[in-house]
Amino acid sequence: MKCQSCGMPIESGAYCPYCVDENGNLQTLEERVKRMSLFLKQRNPKLSDEEAVNEAKQQMKKMPAWKGKL
Repeated sequence: MKCQSCGMPIESGAYCPYCVDENGNLQTLEERVKRMSLFLKQRNPKLSDEEAVNEAKQQMKKMPAWKGKL
């Protein structure tokens, strides 16, 4: 099973702990793009901020939680 927001493997539920807020609700699109782009920059420090945001959006477009929203 995978998180419907980011694709991370999970054991149960729709979303991983990184994609939800403190109440267990899916974070906003803007928050997820920001957090995913920061994660991508950690993995590849050579990415510019713009490249990281664009890559995050491209990955998120494929996920059920964000279809038609990006």
